[in-house]
Amino acid sequence: MKIWSYSVPELTQLPAKHPEFIMALYVKAELEKAAPFFKRAAIVLRIQGRGCESPDDEDLNMAPLIGNVFACLSKAAEMTDKCQEIAVWDAQDEWYQACLYFHKQVLKRKNIWERLRYHYRSDRADPLEELWGRMTQEWLPDLE
Repeated sequence: MKIWSYSVPELTQLPAKHPEFIMALYVKAELEKAAPFFKRAAIVLRIQGRGCESPDDEDLNMAPLIGNVFACLSKAAEMTDKCQEIAVWDAQDEWYQACLYFHKQVLKRKNIWERLRYHYRSDRADPLEELWGRMTQEWLPDLE
């Protein structure tokens, strides 16, 4: 059951306040700092979705990981949207690599995502999927 109580509090530490004019270098620097934590969270989500022992309802209420990921991606989306320039991401960037892993190994693995949606409930999983769908082109521009 410990896998379901796993938390990555560092994901919630992206800055809430930004410079008046947000430039691409600022966005990239902040997201690059968050990238290892996001990738770690994606790996744990994949493990959860691969069929580890299911949590009971009480344990699931204490499952913070999907909330950590949503908080991180919400702040990342806000920074990206407010950026005065286009932040160009490529395969050399850790944020790009973390996003690619989350996209291909969690969200696009139907069996894994459906199991996560079931356990975390759609009211917690659907907003994450919707936000991801909106931001995929920004963070993974060359994704086919």
